[in-house]
Amino acid sequence: MYLITGGNGLLGRTLIDQLLDAGNKVRAATRHPATAGLPAGVEVVAGDPSEPETLRAALVGRHRVVPNCV
Repeated sequence: MYLITGGNGLLGRTLIDQLLDAGNKVRAATRHPATAGLPAGVEVVAGDPSEPETLRAALVGRHRVVPNCV
């Protein structure tokens, strides 16, 4: 399973779509999980990269983390 930070952004959403299309499991960390609007099959969790302690739970059991960076 991949953890994508910034899953609501243009880059994060594109990456999520590509990972899902390739058959991967995806968890997306976003500041506003209730309004994320991500595709079915994505596990959406609360997390804010500017507040690292909010990502602790999102990291449990993840094999790969893909930061949303430009």
